[in-house]
This record gives sequence, structure tokens and C-alpha cells, in this order.
Amino acid sequence: MTDSITDADPQETSRFGKFTIGKAFASLAVLAWLVFWVWAFLIASPSNPNELDTTSYGARSEVVCAAANAQIDALPSPREVKTPQERAEQLKVSNRIVEEMVAQLHNEANLLTDEADSQLVTKWLEDYDAYVADRWRYVDKLAAADGSESAIELAFTLTQRVSGGVYTTRIDTFARANSMPSCQVPGDV
Repeated sequence: MTDSITDADPQETSRFGKFTIGKAFASLAVLAWLVFWVWAFLIASPSNPNELDTTSYGARSEVVCAAANAQIDALPSPREVKTPQERAEQLKVSNRIVEEMVAQLHNEANLLTDEADSQLVTKWLEDYDAYVADRWRYVDKLAAADGSESAIELAFTLTQRVSGGVYTTRIDTFARANSMPSCQVPGDV
């Protein structure tokens, strides 16, 4: 009678198979994935980096933006115009409304006392200032149209301010994070 250990086939593997570098790497990857999600749900701060500590800024700004949007919504529809020049005249009116809204948002920002909030709002308003400038550039483009331009050439375009995204997305994200849905980019252009 021979010992069962010595009778084992040397080619036979254990119940879990041979240990390989690939299996070790896969195990580590799964472990890292689990650690990340434990950190994300249980340890990481749930606060939004765009969220202001001064909630009164958002409340005051929402009132300003809602009033501006109501004025813009009361204007004639862009579908009612026949030429780019007529559209430019329409946009001059709405641009003045948006300019006044942004000026009021700047005034509200002057009331902030928290330095971190002030920096966040300043960056947000810099994006809004660029948006207003792009709206006026668009008015100039429409006013100068001679009829030979394609629809693509007459389209509203945004100036790229920094790499990593369209600034109107940042405007909207900040507005949503601070309960100012009316302060998202107006949809009239």
C-alpha cells in the first residue's frame, strides 16, 4: 500500500488552479476596486465642490435670474424673424436683459464675506461675462450677414476659455449646485 500523497499525479493542480501572476493581478485589481467604493461611500465627503457655504447668495440670485428669464420669455420668438439682421435686433434686447442680470449677480457677489465662496462666485461670473461677450459677438455676426453665409457659419459659437470643457456647462453646474436653476444659461440663443 502506498501513501496517498505520493500517489498524486504531479500534473494535477489544486482545487483553485495554479498560482499565476495574472491571477494575482486580477485579485489585486478587484481588491482595489472594493477599497475605492468603500472609501467613496463611507469615508469621502459627500459635499459638492461647487456648493457655496453662503446659501443666501443662491436664494437672492435665483430671484434675479428668474426675473430676467421671465423678461426673455416674454420677447418674440426667434421663429418670427425672417433675416439674420432681424434676429440680431431681437438678441440686442435679450442681451441687455442678460447683461443686467449678470451685473446684478456681480452686485450680489460683493455682499459675500466668505473668501472661498467669493472665489467660486468670481470664477462663475467670469464664465458668465464670457458668455455675454459671446452673445454680443453673435449679434455682430448676424448684423453683418449678407445672405451668402450658410446656417453653420451663422451659428452661435462659444469662445473656448480653458481646456477641459465648455464654460456654459460650468455655469449650469454651479447654478444647479447652489439651487439657482434660473441662473443656468438662458435658452434663447
